[in-house]
Amino acid sequence: MYELNVKGDFSPTEADNKNDASVNFTKFVDEEEKKEKKRKNSKKNKNKNNRDDLKTEFVKKNDENEYLGNKNTTNIIIDDVYNNNEPINFKTAFSYFSSFEYKEEQELINNEKSLYAKKKSLIKKICECFYNTIPQKIKNEKNLISCITKVKYNDIIDMHFKILSSIYIFFTQEKECPKKGNHWEKIGFQSKTPQSDLRSVGMLAPLQMLYLLCGYPSFSLSVYKLFCSQNCEWLFAVTLINITQICYHLLRDEYLDQFFIKNNEVISVFNNLYIGIIYNLNQYLLENKESLTAEFIAECLEKIKKHSTSSSEIDALLWNIKKV
Repeated sequence: MYELNVKGDFSPTEADNKNDASVNFTKFVDEEEKKEKKRKNSKKNKNKNNRDDLKTEFVKKNDENEYLGNKNTTNIIIDDVYNNNEPINFKTAFSYFSSFEYKEEQELINNEKSLYAKKKSLIKKICECFYNTIPQKIKNEKNLISCITKVKYNDIIDMHFKILSSIYIFFTQEKECPKKGNHWEKIGFQSKTPQSDLRSVGMLAPLQMLYLLCGYPSFSLSVYKLFCSQNCEWLFAVTLINITQICYHLLRDEYLDQFFIKNNEVISVFNNLYIGIIYNLNQYLLENKESLTAEFIAECLEKIKKHSTSSSEIDALLWNIKKV
């Protein structure tokens, strides 16, 4: 309902009553035309304001400064807010995955924990006796991350596809992202659907990719550009999935617990480690631009994985966040 602040009183006056009816009717029609014109202008302005508000909200939704504590902003295609490929941000996506109970996934995680417990060394088991003071909040957040690794990508689920299509649109700057096709190879997947590549860590990998582009758009584009260079033989998305694997194994094997407790936070520490590893890998590749073979990049990842089990190395990786 539009409020029309039309000035004027259309009630008949003594002067109007002295005139003939046709004059009064003409005056009324003129005023009605003015009212209708104002009504249309009001509606037009309101629609324009709604569109501007929608764009503003979209930009705000993709600005993760408040959530990530980062000064960077991202210029994901604003026009896509008006079609089915509307990009989504990390905070919204992670909130979605935080809302489930994960009964089946929890069973899988419990089975993994049982197998891992049998393989633990005696020294590690003794240390655990002195280290069972992990706050329940930390345990819950660690468990949530573990459960997300068991969620398989399914492009029928709207949220799953929104995350992957947002990643695709951001890096390629294309307007559309079909669910299946060779276009996925442009961002480093190996087949016509990302599903097979995401089997190892489930939807955790796409979530961390989303964190990367929302929080550090300029850095993420520079890394992507390096992987798109002609002499680079490794795949961008596959590499990021491997980095998520490294992060998850460190979480699962409890190498990150002291950092979680120190910061009273799991998600941000876990994601900062992800960014820190990407930064390290990017530095290795920049220093060896002439030899970016699949073997060399695999060696770099293996080197990072091998050294990241020490507290000092993890601390150094987390410190990289200040360099990005």
